[in-house]
Amino acid sequence: MNPERVRMLSEAPREKSPKPAPVVKREESLVPFRVTGANRDALGDWSNRSSRGSQKSDGGSIKRSISELMMEAKEKRAQQEKKPKIAPVKKYYTDIQPLGHAPLPDDSTHYLTSLLRNRNLNLCLQAAPNKKNDAPGKPKTYTFLISNAGMVQHEKLSMLGHTRALPLSLHDQDISSSDGAITRTVIGELLEDVWPRLTKSDKYSYARQLRNLLHKMRNESKQGPNYPLGSIESGTYSLLQDKHPDHTYYAIRPSPSQKQFMALLMSTLYESVPKAVAKALITQFRNDYPSVLTHGALCPKNIVVSNNTISWILGWDCAGQYPVWWEYARFFEARTTEANSDWYSYAAEIFEEEFPAELAAYQGIARCQQP
Repeated sequence: MNPERVRMLSEAPREKSPKPAPVVKREESLVPFRVTGANRDALGDWSNRSSRGSQKSDGGSIKRSISELMMEAKEKRAQQEKKPKIAPVKKYYTDIQPLGHAPLPDDSTHYLTSLLRNRNLNLCLQAAPNKKNDAPGKPKTYTFLISNAGMVQHEKLSMLGHTRALPLSLHDQDISSSDGAITRTVIGELLEDVWPRLTKSDKYSYARQLRNLLHKMRNESKQGPNYPLGSIESGTYSLLQDKHPDHTYYAIRPSPSQKQFMALLMSTLYESVPKAVAKALITQFRNDYPSVLTHGALCPKNIVVSNNTISWILGWDCAGQYPVWWEYARFFEARTTEANSDWYSYAAEIFEEEFPAELAAYQGIARCQQP
């Protein structure tokens, strides 16, 4: 070797020996493992896997927090509320009920019968001036037939502002007289006269006003199906009425029920009406309706308006506590002039709840009633 090269090598610093290369074991050198369904699946992205600390044990030994239990209970309640609720079975009549015999006469029955007598109510209406300095309109007088029951109801119900019942302010001579006329003067006009010249918007407005009055009247008087029905009470008895323009069907019974009221209606049918027809009519009615305060003759001739507002309501003769469908059915029996025939088309605006099946059945009853 070249002596010069030997010297250079001896003087150069010694380098550290490199680390041994890592031993890489090949797959053949590993212990074979059994292939199963669990390790056939791809592991996927490691970032999508939960950490060990976030995984819950299957042993069920870990106690659950109160908040978790409350949340689970809340979810269960929500699921139960979503389930469809089974409505109670409605009870319909299956046959015609007999009205039974009238009670033996006494002071109460005599008084209630006397309430059916009519007298004249002369109502002088004077239209309010349209503008502040205008003269009041020419007064117009109308004559109504009002029963003694109607007089009692006007006085009683006028104390309830939401009824708009016209207060007659009866005097002693009015009460003591059996058939004397009563005269009163009121500011306003009959809706019967006003309706034909109203716009559709104005008609809708009056219909909605009436709807609001009925809503208050019905809500504040609503009772359960077992509450006694009737117009006026005396002692243990009540007066049931089904009033028509030329006649009134009535019955006096102690604490009358819905079954007795339906029995009254069915007792008015002609004897020639086939039993199958009568049964088909009554089976359209339930025997468990709630009852509400009912006017029974809502129509334009019984409504006084002034300044685009319903001021007073007349015609409370057959009012009383009756099944919820009765007002709707009677609405179509209360007559108005031919010029106001579209009045009935506003029924959906006047009534929050309609009873088409009961209406059709009552129309059938009314067409089969004896005069």
